[in-house]
Formats: sequence, C-alpha cells, structure tokens
Amino acid sequence: MPHFYRSSRHLLRLFLALVLGMALLGWWYADRNWRPNVEDFQLPVATEEIDWLNLAAGLVEDGIEIFQSATSE
Repeated sequence: MPHFYRSSRHLLRLFLALVLGMALLGWWYADRNWRPNVEDFQLPVATEEIDWLNLAAGLVEDGIEIFQSATSE
C-alpha cells in the first residue's frame, strides 16, 4: 500500500508541473499574439454625481466586448 501512495504523489507532482507549464505557455502565447487596443478601454470619470450601478454595468459590458473581440477572428 505505501508504494501506491508514493507513485500517486509522483503522479500528482507530474500533473502539477504540466499544469504550471501549460499556464506559462498560455501566458507566453497570449503575450505574443494579443495586444489590446488602449482606446478600447474608455473609463468614465469618477465624480460625485456618477451612478455607480451604470458604471458597473458599463465596465461589465466593456469586458464582454473585449472578450468577444479577443476570441473572434
């Protein structure tokens, strides 16, 4: 039984290394191939008269648009 736990621990370490490696590869690929346009990020100026609900809705909508533009061809 101890041999099973030992091999399972090595297998978990291998999977962890693979996940971390794939995360680094994905970060590298995104950094090389996707540069967001700075003009797409239009944040409203925060004043005392601002409606915070509309601000949050606008930020979520902008995030969805950026995600759609990043995933479309």
